Amino acid sequence: MNYYQPSGMSKGKVTGGSGFRGSLRNVDMDGLSSTNHFNMVKDARVQNDTIGRVTALVSARRPTQESASRTAPGGPVTTGQHGVN
Repeated sequence: MNYYQPSGMSKGKVTGGSGFRGSLRNVDMDGLSSTNHFNMVKDARVQNDTIGRVTALVSARRPTQESASRTAPGGPVTTGQHGVN
């Protein structure tokens, strides 16, 4: 995530360099007049947006319980009446 203000210190978007294989999203913050380069990490809107985006990424990549059981070394773990079998 790159939060930027075209009219502020950063002057704009960033791009991935040669060989960059990840994902990069630029977020224009020019509409947030009370937020700047120095206070953006304390802005609740920025925090909520970042947490929401990270949570969505983690949730999308988390294996389901069923797929985790199928791929576990030695097969799925089951619990019996007195503990792990």
